[in-house]
Amino acid sequence: MGEGRMPTPEERISEYPFINILSKELGWEYVPPSELKKERDYNSALLKDRLMRALLRINAGKITEEDAEQVIKKLEYLPHTIEGNKEFLEILKNGLSFKPRGSKFHRTIWLIDYENLENNEFLVTRQFYIKEGENRRRPDIVLFINGIPVVVIEVKSPTTESETLEVAYHQIKDYESAVPKLFVFNQFNIISDWTEVLYAPTFSDAPLDMWGRWKDPYPYKLDVTYDEDPIRVTAYGMLSKENLIDIIRNFIFFRHEKNKLVKIMSRYMQFRATNKIHDRVLRTYLGEDNKKTGLIWHTQGSGKSLTMFFTAWKLYRTEELDNPTIVIVVDRDNLEQQMFETFQKHKFNVKRASSIPKLIEMLYNDERGIILTTVQKFQEPRESEDKERTRRYREMFEALKSGNHPINKRQNVIVLTDESHRSQYGILAINMRAMLSNAFIFGFTGTPIAKDERNTFEKFNPPGELYLDRYSIEESIKDGFTVPIYYQYKGVKYKVDKELADKLFESEFWMLDEETKKKLQKKVDRRLLLKLRKRIRLVAKDIAEHYQKYIEPLGFKGQVVAVNRWACAYYKEELDKYLPPEWSEVVFSPRDDDPPELEKYHKSKEEIEEIVEKFRHGDTPKLLIVTNMLLTGFDAPVNQVMYLDKYLRDHNLLQAIARVNRPAPGKEFGLVIDYSGVFENLKEVLNFYQEDIKGVAYNYDSLKEGFKNLYNELVEFLGGIDQVNKNTLDYFVINYLRDPVKAKFFEEKYQQLAKLFEFISPDPFLAPYLDTYKKITAIYKAYVRKYKGKKGRKFREYYKKTEKIIEKSVEAKEIEDKFPIIKFDVDYLEKLSSKVEKGEANDSKLIDLTVVLKKWSERNKNKGPAYQKLSERIEKLIKRIYENAEKIQKFSKQLHELAQEVIEIEKEPMKYGLSSEEFLLMSFLHEKLGVDKQTARKYVLELKEELKDKMFSGWTTRESARAEVEQSVRLFLLVKLAERNLEPSELERTLDTIHHEFFELLVENFDEGWK
Repeated sequence: MGEGRMPTPEERISEYPFINILSKELGWEYVPPSELKKERDYNSALLKDRLMRALLRINAGKITEEDAEQVIKKLEYLPHTIEGNKEFLEILKNGLSFKPRGSKFHRTIWLIDYENLENNEFLVTRQFYIKEGENRRRPDIVLFINGIPVVVIEVKSPTTESETLEVAYHQIKDYESAVPKLFVFNQFNIISDWTEVLYAPTFSDAPLDMWGRWKDPYPYKLDVTYDEDPIRVTAYGMLSKENLIDIIRNFIFFRHEKNKLVKIMSRYMQFRATNKIHDRVLRTYLGEDNKKTGLIWHTQGSGKSLTMFFTAWKLYRTEELDNPTIVIVVDRDNLEQQMFETFQKHKFNVKRASSIPKLIEMLYNDERGIILTTVQKFQEPRESEDKERTRRYREMFEALKSGNHPINKRQNVIVLTDESHRSQYGILAINMRAMLSNAFIFGFTGTPIAKDERNTFEKFNPPGELYLDRYSIEESIKDGFTVPIYYQYKGVKYKVDKELADKLFESEFWMLDEETKKKLQKKVDRRLLLKLRKRIRLVAKDIAEHYQKYIEPLGFKGQVVAVNRWACAYYKEELDKYLPPEWSEVVFSPRDDDPPELEKYHKSKEEIEEIVEKFRHGDTPKLLIVTNMLLTGFDAPVNQVMYLDKYLRDHNLLQAIARVNRPAPGKEFGLVIDYSGVFENLKEVLNFYQEDIKGVAYNYDSLKEGFKNLYNELVEFLGGIDQVNKNTLDYFVINYLRDPVKAKFFEEKYQQLAKLFEFISPDPFLAPYLDTYKKITAIYKAYVRKYKGKKGRKFREYYKKTEKIIEKSVEAKEIEDKFPIIKFDVDYLEKLSSKVEKGEANDSKLIDLTVVLKKWSERNKNKGPAYQKLSERIEKLIKRIYENAEKIQKFSKQLHELAQEVIEIEKEPMKYGLSSEEFLLMSFLHEKLGVDKQTARKYVLELKEELKDKMFSGWTTRESARAEVEQSVRLFLLVKLAERNLEPSELERTLDTIHHEFFELLVENFDEGWK
């Protein structure tokens, strides 16, 4: 359809709520596509005239119109990749260093006016048509600031069952691949089906289930929640003018992870907390308020470290704070290292106070910027061999504590402290407050305030305020940032006798000084250790059996938490009897006076780091045996189970069990197997207010109840299942599940049931349900094969235990016989089409033809205009078929006609003796070089001879190979263009235009090589 076409009813329904809220409530200018086309070039993602006016307006007196044109050209020459997106974000945040014509000096040219919001232009349009090479795309909604596209939104109609969030997600991924020139400027994407609104940064690799929800309109207050009106809440929270510019400038960053460039973006609670701190600091600094403290509770796993990063960044960048000092204080050396690495990954300059003297020196010298340290460094310098140096630093320490030093008098010193604000640090916290007596102090915690801490914190915080910002366990689970934790109590069978428990607990009382610890350690005599070992022998056997049966088959890992370091050593020896030795590693803090039995498990810092890295990303180790280390600040999404054999309580317990709450593909739950008796009476060991710990952990038996309820629901939905054979499969799959509403319900409920089965199996509880569960699974797998044309790779990946029980069953054979996987093949398509033409196609064959056409459309719609137009027609017909599933026969004629067109377009390359991919290259050269088709064919074959040895399988992932191929392509095109006797300037311009597009065709279609 043409650009000026009328919107369909579905488009009106799905797109207009966003547009109406933006234009009528949030002050955006809506320009319909019919109007916008008068001022734009479909080959450019920029609205150049508007960008030109904005550049001259924002940088008045700095640049001329000619300079502005050069700036726009520089932007258009950015690579259409994630690297180009990173480069553009730097320009967007910090301005472009540019030397105007006739000037001796470079100047900073701004694309957005961050000081005067009204000096920017905010425009929204719909159905934004754009071309790149042979590709044509039309995203639903695009938002522009000063003519620059910064947000792309894809929306699906709530009235159409086939228009799902998954479809919208794949469309966004398709747009990023097909028209990357739009996404080099774009900062994040949004998808919606009305009931949900999800977002992710541009070029994100995150699967659909890892996209985020922006559930708070902060600082706006609306009379609806996200659940009631997700579009309105997201629009106010992310797309209001102030918030969008704030997100772009302060809450989107790039970092390298495993040599890969990754774009990260704030979550809503991080944005909210950062801005609450920022606003409190600024208002007090400017004399509008007098509040200088606040506590942020964001539950573990919700990204607390990044919140501190965003906060430090925004405060440091705030000009009104007159070059502040921001001190980030953590409570452990390993957290200091983690935080330092976080800042380094984001290329952010932070000063690390790595010793007590270094911290004292930085504060005494009144240094500005961001300082990172631990609370333990806020103490008097220890005696050293250099007496004069010790005296000097002690004098500096006392001067800072006196409160009369310059840093004590400044109003723009801000302390962000992670857990180290808690009262247990006593003298250290007092020293910190004395040395930074006039500073703002904001505490960050991953656990709520305990009952016995409440009085302390009420004194610490402004009157009437407990938390400046709160994000609870329950909220985190609901948002999908953490998974729920279930516990299974085995303490009755493996209970520790009281004498042993008391002595061992005393020996590990970590807050005491070293001298006291050593004295207590001696109390753990050999008799008690023998008792401990005997018990561990039993528990280790249970752990090994449980891990092998329940966790390892799913591909996840775990931790064994032992009561002390002796117990760690014993667990290792016992587990090695039942599991391969390389499956487990002991990690604890070494001591100089350790006996040989413990010394053999000593590891250097580097060795521990290597073990942790292999645990996170390697095959082994699968179990980490620990007692104190790696129970806090340790993130590993692959970690699903904690075998807890140490009595923990309060914050220590919450922090420990949170190690298993990080989400990962296929991981729906975390599990704690309790051998210590902690969960025997959870309320007693968690001294918190109940509203603060809702959702902390659920009884494992509730999963069984959930499975039983879902099972009964599905059996009732299917009308009972006596047997599964060819006839019943026909009934359920061809007739019953043809209805998309029923199919969607069945698919969602089955996936929930299968996830529970995976987690519970092989528990004997499942025995009565197993036969019928296999039959329900057979129906599901047949449905997927029939309607999605897939073997189910994801099924095998996520539902491994289910796959194992069904792979050799009678039902599996019935599925394969009755529902073979249909691959696209011209011969098969001709046979199907012939049956339809002769009136011999039953409903099942028509469904097959629909699936084949759908697969062809998905695979080929990016290949060029002819493919795209035919794909659009196929997709529209399939949509109508889904809406009238019971009457599929009435669409037989249209299916046949479209099948014939697909056959024709597939056979055309054969006329020229080319593959379909080579035919694409021929069509490109025919159009762009203006040569006839036979000449274009000859060029393709010439190029094949030249490149086939350079384009091996996987060549696109090797930078050197890509560079060599690209250079060869450029030289080849240069020679062919030179034959046309073009003017040198025109030749260069044409070469620049077509070289990139042609190379991208090679990358997209010849990843496996050119054979």
